[in-house]
Amino acid sequence: MISLSSKQIAAIELQELSDQVIHNASKNPSTSLEESINNLVEEIRSQKDPITQKLLIWFIYPLIVAIVVSFINPVVDHHVKSYLNADKRVLSKQIKQSVRSSITDESILGEFRYISADILNVRYSATQKSETIGYLRFGYAVVVIEKQRNWTLIEWNDPDSDVQITGWVFSRYLAKFK
Repeated sequence: MISLSSKQIAAIELQELSDQVIHNASKNPSTSLEESINNLVEEIRSQKDPITQKLLIWFIYPLIVAIVVSFINPVVDHHVKSYLNADKRVLSKQIKQSVRSSITDESILGEFRYISADILNVRYSATQKSETIGYLRFGYAVVVIEKQRNWTLIEWNDPDSDVQITGWVFSRYLAKFK
């Protein structure tokens, strides 16, 4: 059971409701990623109960983030592999231009960053002494969840295991797409 305020819903019911919302949103024609996401948001808003809307947003939001990242990462990956020996400033400029040209609404890029270091350690907590839980390479796109001084909590999809992972990185090595 999942509880929010005074409402309780079984996990299986939330899954079925999410499946229905996604199915209904996919019935509406869309020609871009932005339209598809807007269709999904509108379908969630069509739910009469505001608490059900919140539950759906919390349940479906990670899927939306994964979809956006899946569109951004191939673009970034292409440029990184094409210009491995190129100057990083030139690469960064090309990454930014390519991502901006492939996204119609640049406001969705606000919570996304890309790795600006050759290899960046991802840690369990916001300290250099913390255990390293992964590594990210230059150009990889991530979602910013929280910032604490010099550290940023990020989320990304591991392409090898297709698992969504959350960890802390040193903020200096994250660059904006704008």
